[in-house]
Amino acid sequence: MAFFPVFSKKKTEDRVTEQNQKKYFNSEASCSEGLTSGEKSTLKDNSKKKNSFVYHHTVSIGDTNITRSVYFTRYLEWLGYAREAMLIDTVDPSEIVSGEIVLVTKNTAIAYLKEFDLYDKVELHVTTGKLTPSTVQLCFRYIHAQTQELYAVAKQLILMTSKTGKPRKAPLKYVNVVLKYPEKNIKEIDRHLRKRML
Repeated sequence: MAFFPVFSKKKTEDRVTEQNQKKYFNSEASCSEGLTSGEKSTLKDNSKKKNSFVYHHTVSIGDTNITRSVYFTRYLEWLGYAREAMLIDTVDPSEIVSGEIVLVTKNTAIAYLKEFDLYDKVELHVTTGKLTPSTVQLCFRYIHAQTQELYAVAKQLILMTSKTGKPRKAPLKYVNVVLKYPEKNIKEIDRHLRKRML
């Protein structure tokens, strides 16, 4: 599964910067087109409700190697589970299963800070970074549930397309989901990712 780019080199690429993000998603020419005043109010309020969507996971034997530390690929799997859980919590799963809406992962970056061990309880916090009409950047923090220490961070860029693979504007209900969890400290995630690339 995957959520929302196709990046054109043209200056006219339909992107939305952080500065004008709210203005874009609340304008009549964008995702709020055709809504009642009550629905528009709900859309605005959703961006302030929660800090993050949280997915819980307990490290099992299948997640670990012979030394009982977690395989690095499991972090990617958990990321996918968290993203899917966030959507299914609000959006009708049949739309994704039927292929009516196709979510394509464009790229993913993870920085591993510490290692989870067998039976550790993991909190995977999901937030929303930059948005465009057809793309979303999701941010992830892997937190040790008992100690609340940060064990890893990740970013993922997702494109929404039609059945034919053509990028399409995200329906309001999808935008409504991701606007509930705005990322407030993207610099922290970027800093960890840069360090792990050196």
